[in-house]
Amino acid sequence: MILFTGLAAFFTLLSTFFILKYRDYQAHTMQDLTSTILMLIIYASIPFVLLYAVSMTVSNISLIRHEGFRVTNALGIAISVAMILGIGICFFLPALRYTFNLPIFTEYFVYTAVYAIICSLYIFFEVYLLSTKICALIAAKHQPAFDKDYIIILGCGIKKDGTLLPLLKGRVDKAIEFYHKQLAATGKKAVFVPSGGQGSDEIISEGEAMKRYLLEQGIPEEQIMPETKSTNTLENMKFSKELIGDNGAKVAFSTTNYHVFRSGIFSNQAKLKAEGMGSKTKWYFWPNAFIREFIGLIVSQKKKIIVLAVLAALISAALALWTM
Repeated sequence: MILFTGLAAFFTLLSTFFILKYRDYQAHTMQDLTSTILMLIIYASIPFVLLYAVSMTVSNISLIRHEGFRVTNALGIAISVAMILGIGICFFLPALRYTFNLPIFTEYFVYTAVYAIICSLYIFFEVYLLSTKICALIAAKHQPAFDKDYIIILGCGIKKDGTLLPLLKGRVDKAIEFYHKQLAATGKKAVFVPSGGQGSDEIISEGEAMKRYLLEQGIPEEQIMPETKSTNTLENMKFSKELIGDNGAKVAFSTTNYHVFRSGIFSNQAKLKAEGMGSKTKWYFWPNAFIREFIGLIVSQKKKIIVLAVLAALISAALALWTM
């Protein structure tokens, strides 16, 4: 969100700078300046959109080939198509102005405002996607400091026999790897908090299943404190914090790489100060999983995002009308 806000502020300040400079030197020739600036920003983003669309399509095709077709396995393709259509609309919408014989008011005022709103909303979405992607990549590569008292492991489903699915096993293995590295570097032992409740189709809770796996890997039982009531990531964080009970404890959490960024947001919402680490997943799985995370982030932050999007659209429309 910090990066997104920074990029949005940059584009806003850049537009304002051009407008003020243009007013200083050529105020008498100003016409559709804001719309032109918005279009230039969209032009500059074309390489990113095309590269992103190609990479997402390739990864989604590989995902479908390995795991079969499901709507959720084609989200990357859907997002790519939507982004390309968005650019197409921004390019071809100006032609409508001259295709139809519009009234003066519609042609100059309504059209200018509508075009500025559409372009600004597209740029808003693109910047939000790009900044979230960058933040997610940074979070996935983060390595917590070796000073942790507790390591929370976020659950994500188990097999019918109560053993761990590969995705969850990767999270536990990442936590064990960090535990041993910290022990070797500082001599400090951390307590594992495997977190996850029991689903309707699960014979035991995810927390208990992870505990059994930790015991099999040689972790002493006294260093395992399972949380077995949570049903989602926010509850993972809240209930684990309650179980730990020490507000001054230094905490890390382990999850899959694409999930670290959004999990960190939930950690902040639960008022749990914790550093995240991410286990690796298959190259073709990560991009589509990120899109699911991105959609989940939009849903969880929808009120803030709607306010910011509306504000950006209104500012763009006002500037466009002002610089006609």
